[in-house]
Amino acid sequence: NDRTLVYDTGAKFSERFNAGEGIVAPYLRSRGIAVVDLLVVSHNDADHAGGARGLLSSIPVERVMSGQAADLALEGVQPCRRGVAWQWQDVRFEILAPEHSIAVSDNDASCVIAVSQADRTILLTGDITGKVERQLVRAGLLPPDVDLLVAPHHGSNSSSTAEFISAVTPKHVVYSAGYNHHFGHPHAKVVARYREVGAEQWSTADAGAIVFDWPTDEKLRVETARQGRSRYWRDAFLAPP
Repeated sequence: NDRTLVYDTGAKFSERFNAGEGIVAPYLRSRGIAVVDLLVVSHNDADHAGGARGLLSSIPVERVMSGQAADLALEGVQPCRRGVAWQWQDVRFEILAPEHSIAVSDNDASCVIAVSQADRTILLTGDITGKVERQLVRAGLLPPDVDLLVAPHHGSNSSSTAEFISAVTPKHVVYSAGYNHHFGHPHAKVVARYREVGAEQWSTADAGAIVFDWPTDEKLRVETARQGRSRYWRDAFLAPP
């Protein structure tokens, strides 16, 4: 389709380095992408929005949307609103949340997007908690048999409820998590719940960047940075004195 949507930008780690400028933009350029058609910042938490300014300063971005548009402190950001949908050729995008008539926490303001093409579906969930998951289930808005799910809230046990997992029954689940991070995502109970429905699970904490390549009428192919660049992956151990 020759179009690019970026969902979240990572964190700003210091005044000298942020993920948008230092990681996302170089990756896009390495793929031959010169323009981002749409940047979606799910919500205003630093680990999702911190790299937004850096990305915007590094590569042209045609349009920006967010579940917390007013809080993002960027010009021209459009709010994510339930029911908004658009199509790029044969790929359809639909915003399932937030529902702006309801006051919610930062996490539950996340922009939830279903992406579909023919019989394939991707679900992007930001940091929604079980509260919004249940609302989506009861409203009948969640697509069934999701092919690829980015796990809500990095695999926190406050999300990925059994009710939600049963509704979407994902084939693949991705946890966006940091190696040896103090939160310990994904939670063991969440991993067990997805295992019960037979989902194949992937974590950036273990695999690094994960590329899902889905050629037309072909099987999904998965490549991880750890597989492709294994020489850069080492676990360091300190010997006892």
